[in-house]
Formats: sequence, C-alpha cells, structure tokens
Amino acid sequence: LHRWGKIVNIMIEKIPGQPYLHKLRVIQIMEADYNLALKSVFGRQLLWHGEEHNAYHDAQGGSRPGRNTTDVSITQEVIYDINRRMNTDHASNENDAKACYDRMIASLMSLLNRARGMNKNWVATRASILTEARYHIKTMLGLSEDHYTHSEESPTHGSGQGAGDSSNQWGMLSSIILKIMHDTASKARFQDPYEKERKVEIANTAFVDDTSGYQNTYDKNTQTTENINQLISNLQKDFTTWDRLLYATGGLLELQKCFFYMTIWQFKDDGSTRVISPEETEVTLTIDRKDGTSVQIQQKHPNEAHKLLGIFRSPTGNQTPQADA
Repeated sequence: LHRWGKIVNIMIEKIPGQPYLHKLRVIQIMEADYNLALKSVFGRQLLWHGEEHNAYHDAQGGSRPGRNTTDVSITQEVIYDINRRMNTDHASNENDAKACYDRMIASLMSLLNRARGMNKNWVATRASILTEARYHIKTMLGLSEDHYTHSEESPTHGSGQGAGDSSNQWGMLSSIILKIMHDTASKARFQDPYEKERKVEIANTAFVDDTSGYQNTYDKNTQTTENINQLISNLQKDFTTWDRLLYATGGLLELQKCFFYMTIWQFKDDGSTRVISPEETEVTLTIDRKDGTSVQIQQKHPNEAHKLLGIFRSPTGNQTPQADA
C-alpha cells in the first residue's frame, strides 16, 4: 500500500504558452499495477454490474459502454428541431462542471461504491490509499522531493484524472444528480400528434461533465406572457438546482463556460415568425456563490451557434459556423 500511495501530478497547459494556475490540467500518474486494479475492478466489473442493474441514468451518454457523442448530439438536434418546427417557446442551458474527477468527495464515493455492490475490502483499500496518498509534482526540472497529502485541515478529494476508475465514478455520481433533475426539473415535453398517449419528457442530456438542460411550452395551448414568465422562472429554478446538487456532491460549475438560450417566437401579421433577441427578453439568470456574491450567467442569441462535442449548433438551426469549420 505504501508504494501504491505515491502519486505524481503532471501539469498540462490548457492554453499553450500561458500557464495560468486556473488553466492547468492536472494529470495524476499512479503505480501501474494499482491503476490496473482500479480499471479492472471499479472501471470494468463495477461498470458492467451497474449497467446490468440500471444504475446509470439514461441521460448520461458518457463514461458508459455503447454510448457516444453522436447519441447526445442527435438528441439535442432533434429537441431543437421539433421546437423550431412547432414554433414552441423554449429555454435551454449549457453547464460545465469544473474538474469533475478531482472534486468527488472520497467518503461519498465509498458509500456509493458499496451501494452499487462493490466488495467492501476493495472499497476500504481504495479509500485508505486516497487518504494516505503522497502527491509529488513533476515539472521539466524534475520530480519534487517534498509532497502534500490529505489532512483534516486541508483535505484532498477526487479520484483524479489518470485513475482507471475515474470515468465510472463520475458516471455513477452524475447519474444520481441527473435522476433528481429528471424528477424535479421542468423538462421539455413532446407528444405524438397522432397517438396522443405517446409522450416524451426530457430534462437533461449529458456527456461526462458537459450537461444540457431543456424546457418548453409544448403542452401550453396559447403563447402568453404568463407562459413565458413561467419559462423564465423554471429556468432559474432548474439552473440553481443543478448548481446546488453539484456543490453538495463536491462539484462546482465552471460559470465562465455556462450559458443559456431563451427562444421566444413572435408571430407577424402574415403568419411568419421571428425570434426575439436577448435585448428584447431582458432575462437575468444568476447563481449565488458561497461567498455571498451573485454571478450572472451569459445569455446567447438563439441564432448564435455554440460548439458542443465537436459540432456547432443553435436553437434556430444556424449551420453556417459548422459549414465554415
């Protein structure tokens, strides 16, 4: 266990040539046999056990066998397309979790591993190594002689980027959050126009830590100011709920990467429609931080395409940025 407790942190610049502290990706290099054990036991056996027993939420399209970015991308495109063709007012938000692998609470993950059926000896071994781990820093000057470790005054959490089980650990944790969101969020609702009993409700789609939230007024008969105000209120509630759930499990939103769309259709006299601009909607979405401050979330114009999972997309179907890419 002592040898397995040595972990080497390597810093990779997210922006080449600009080594800002908040723009460094920390990769943890572990002993090969320890990492192989994590991958084999927690990353494969527990993963397949969870799949067989439906432990993962269907909205999570990453960190799972048989899932890929194409599934998540097509789902979002279809949601946008139906809302656009039906001229349905809708809102969507894009959330990015900051260093999700590095912020998972170790004790919480031990409980979750046991709840998902993992052998208690393996769980105890993993927890002991994380508690006693010695973290060294490696740079171009060499490996540091000193190290830091976990303590009650300065706790270290997370399984780390580089650990063979990190993707599955996050998959299990995020599935719990996604299930709570599905049970409590406003959701986007769709109905088969011919078979009325066929209905679909979607609260989120996710690929690892990139999560999208949806809601619309599809089940409303008329377009009214009351419905639009309710859409705005629900968007604030859902965004805050996701932020609080993430924070309660050790996570944190990367607010600089978060934004939202408000797609409100205005009908002209000739029956055609146009999308109301953010300046006209005057929507303010804020998230409260633990220091008492509030951060305003960026609102994008529905025609402004954003890049997600390698593809540019927008609620209005603007494909120009993708064609130019």
